[in-house]
Amino acid sequence: MPGANDLMLRVYAAIAHKERELISERTRAALATARVVGRLGSTAAT
Repeated sequence: MPGANDLMLRVYAAIAHKERELISERTRAALATARVVGRLGSTAAT
């Protein structure tokens, strides 16, 4: 990034890291919910 100093790059990296953690947490929660309600995992035999 033109004009970005080391501090700003570290701040952007920290924000990106936190966002990745939040996305991962939300994904894990959604998958767990899907498993509980039966929308993920084994398919029902027909």
